[in-house]
Amino acid sequence: GQKINIPSSEEETVVDQEDTSTLKGSQVGLMSKPQAKPTVEDTKMAGVTLPKNSTDDSLENALAIAASIKNANPEDIFNKVIEPVAYHESDGTMDPTLAQYGGGPGRGVMQYEPARFKSSVIRARRQFKALSKDVPEWIDNIDLSKDIPSQVTSLSADQQMALAVYDMLQHKDIDIGKVLSGKETIEDVWA
Repeated sequence: GQKINIPSSEEETVVDQEDTSTLKGSQVGLMSKPQAKPTVEDTKMAGVTLPKNSTDDSLENALAIAASIKNANPEDIFNKVIEPVAYHESDGTMDPTLAQYGGGPGRGVMQYEPARFKSSVIRARRQFKALSKDVPEWIDNIDLSKDIPSQVTSLSADQQMALAVYDMLQHKDIDIGKVLSGKETIEDVWA
């Protein structure tokens, strides 16, 4: 319910304290460096390839869980939902240590701000509880009482994107299935 006035903006924007990574659809992403909305085609044209760390299967597991819940293809979830957001939020770098331009609080490939990161971790833990599965050690070891920016950047790009998958699965206003079916765009969902 907090109001934030942004001098360079023509309109006053009310930001939900839980979801502070974006203000409105036209300002998605690195807020001090607004960009055009990302599309799946943008990420394909850029030829983004993620380095595969054979010991880090966090994203693969998250996509498999989401695919099972949504009766979808894990690659579609990555290509149509996660990659366009990560590509855009990281300004095409896919750098898990990226700090928000202009000194803002956003960090990593998803440009997690503290409140959103905390919500994402809580939702990830809730997702595993709902599935009656043990929370992966890498999620369980995230200490939300410590410095959040350093907690974000200590995670791999795959882990940051995996948290986004779990966050979306548990978020009351996001339906990955609608993005996959074309009923909603990822830009509108993320905004």
